[in-house]
Amino acid sequence: MQFDRFLRAIPEDMPVIAAGDFNVPPNSRFYRRFRRRLTDAFASVGLGFGYTYVLRGVPVLRIAYVWTGNGCRPLACRLGKAGLSDHRPVIAEVGVPGRMVSPAVRMGRADSHQ
Repeated sequence: MQFDRFLRAIPEDMPVIAAGDFNVPPNSRFYRRFRRRLTDAFASVGLGFGYTYVLRGVPVLRIAYVWTGNGCRPLACRLGKAGLSDHRPVIAEVGVPGRMVSPAVRMGRADSHQ
């Protein structure tokens, strides 16, 4: 139900960026439903397997994503180190209609590019 509610909440007329731990692998039916409406940034422009879940220090599964849609498009995507979490962060640079949002904006610095 949560996936259905999420998909229904996506606006049709506004740029969309959705990111987080969705707890579904790319071979799941939920992932395939998301792919009908949104673009998986890592699958689109990332390199490698993109495993985000780490078990005993070894990345084993991809369950965290940055999704884009309605004019937003991934420009670059990579994974960070797991650190204190059992997940590796997904770091994406996303083109937004009319401007580009860089990782610096995400970090709280207002040096985005036109």
